[in-house]
Amino acid sequence: MVVAMSLYDPIHDAATSWFPANREAALLVASLLACRDVVRMLDGLQQEPLADRHGLVLLATPAISLVDNVLKLRGALGARDKSAWPQNDRENLRAWGRSLSRYMQGPLYRLRSTLSAHHDAEKLGSGSVDVGRTAPEALEAIPQALCVLILLLNHRGVFMWSRRPEDQPDVLQLFGTNAFAAPTVRVESGKVVELLKLTLVRDPQDEARGAALAAMAAYNRVAKRANLAKVIVTDV
Repeated sequence: MVVAMSLYDPIHDAATSWFPANREAALLVASLLACRDVVRMLDGLQQEPLADRHGLVLLATPAISLVDNVLKLRGALGARDKSAWPQNDRENLRAWGRSLSRYMQGPLYRLRSTLSAHHDAEKLGSGSVDVGRTAPEALEAIPQALCVLILLLNHRGVFMWSRRPEDQPDVLQLFGTNAFAAPTVRVESGKVVELLKLTLVRDPQDEARGAALAAMAAYNRVAKRANLAKVIVTDV
């Protein structure tokens, strides 16, 4: 029996959620939380997105969060083997990753810090950030970050997860590298002392890819209304 599980969400936490068990998985979850917020803000933009200056300012916060976490995930996975990847994927990951870095140091980051995530009383002058020019950069950063995130999900067997499938503090289910089944184990003092069963489960990484693709679909809906270039993701 194949059981599909949800990924951890701190807002809607559930005992059956897969919790990140290594740094790579934690950064992936943080990226997906940013994706969720990006979708919420994209869907709230007015019919003419580029004219919705307030909506674009608010979008800067999840956009920068997405960029930040995707860049950290890229760094964490930087040494992982990519020799089996298509050459275009390797080249695009390198190029798009470098391009993303500019958003963490430029006007969009300052906009997020002074008007979006936080209202800085010391930065209220008209010359602090050019909102009209900077706010639309959120719509540039989001598809680039999503492309990098989707490429990083080419890595298999690098994200580790755990969950408590039963209401027993000493029982844990694990999903790790190159796994197809999740062992349920009994633990004592942080050590596995007994294997209870093996369960076929859906790889949580597949759910992560679905969430990233959903965010890209939300961007494409806005891009169509704003006459911006849409992004088509294909599997090779």
